[in-house]
Amino acid sequence: MDEDELVSLIGAKIEETGAQGMKDFGRVMKAVMEVVGGRADGSAVSALVKNLMSKQK
Repeated sequence: MDEDELVSLIGAKIEETGAQGMKDFGRVMKAVMEVVGGRADGSAVSALVKNLMSKQK
């Protein structure tokens, strides 16, 4: 998966899980990795999730 696809997917999973900040990081990661599987590196996904979640208000 390319980065744009991951960003879109992560944004959707943040919304779906109702994540309210970094305390919900694990829940978002689990939801994203269930969809991504082996198509993206876990550390790259983790970095994107942290980046997007840190921008939440």
